[in-house]
Amino acid sequence: MAQYLSSLLPTREAPATPLVLDLACGTGNVSAALVTNGFDVAAIDISQQMLSRARRKNPRVGFVRGDLRKLPFRGTFDGVVCLSFSLSYLTIPDDLRGLVSNLHRITRKGAPVILDVIRPEALDSDWLQREAARWEAKGIQFDFRWLSKPNRLYSIGYSPRRSGRDGVWREAHVGRAYTAQELHDLFEGRGLFKLEASSVLDASCGTSHLSYYVATRSGADVGSP
Repeated sequence: MAQYLSSLLPTREAPATPLVLDLACGTGNVSAALVTNGFDVAAIDISQQMLSRARRKNPRVGFVRGDLRKLPFRGTFDGVVCLSFSLSYLTIPDDLRGLVSNLHRITRKGAPVILDVIRPEALDSDWLQREAARWEAKGIQFDFRWLSKPNRLYSIGYSPRRSGRDGVWREAHVGRAYTAQELHDLFEGRGLFKLEASSVLDASCGTSHLSYYVATRSGADVGSP
């Protein structure tokens, strides 16, 4: 992923040590890989528990607690990554549209945004059964529910299977499975980004339930007249 991101950076504008933003960074695994490959990294997640683990693993990364709907950054980033279908947490299209505007605000011209989304068709496939079996092997109950199938809104819950605690929700994630057309409209509708599917990541990551994209920032650099 880090090497692929390097290949996408605009060579004329990118500094010697590019600054990359890791959105919804979780425990910081992607951030760590980016640092190892020579990037300066800032990262954001809404979970304090996740950030605590991330900070212990990656003291060189500037971790910030925050919401994707209200990015607190003012700098100019050379690239952005948002993985583990984290964009799905923005279940209201206007919230994702707002994130796209903020990404345009804090990135330089030509900056790549690497993202993945869950394929809507995966939620009607045997991936759910395979995912449930994978978590079951770890002693965790995986529970998928449709909240609104016409709008592709869903809930995924995880609860422990031990000490009589079956059915106690430890985590619950509500998401929206965006279609390719919706993503193109949200990223390209105002001319802020050019969105393209990434066959390179589709092939190399081997995750059949995800689709990978690269959104390239268009327009003038931040702060340009």
